Amino acid sequence: MKTPHPKAELLKAVADGEALQRLYKGRWIDVPAEGVLRYLADESDVSIRVKVDTININGFNVPRPLRELPAIGARYWVVQLSETQLTFSVNNSEDATDSSWIKKGICHLTRDSAIMHAKALLSFNSNENQA
Repeated sequence: MKTPHPKAELLKAVADGEALQRLYKGRWIDVPAEGVLRYLADESDVSIRVKVDTININGFNVPRPLRELPAIGARYWVVQLSETQLTFSVNNSEDATDSSWIKKGICHLTRDSAIMHAKALLSFNSNENQA
């Protein structure tokens, strides 16, 4: 069995024409495919990722919620404003509750994404935004 190239996912993203970003001075900036290939060829110690698809909630760009359920048994996080931690995780069982949360647009693959989403929603009612 062949061992996949350590950068196989990034190479596939370049081949598929996906938007890519590199970490520069603490911020993710867009980088053209040619730049990514150059970094990979030079084996530069540069952090590169597929650009995260975001939505804007009250001026906050947050990762787009899941549009479909992950694989059965896969863990995901649900935005829950009444929770102290603003989120909780569940494993997909493909039941009516899972489907309901997906339809509401409150599910994410990472805890951090769910928290960002919750904080953006709470910003509508924060003391800073009140007259």
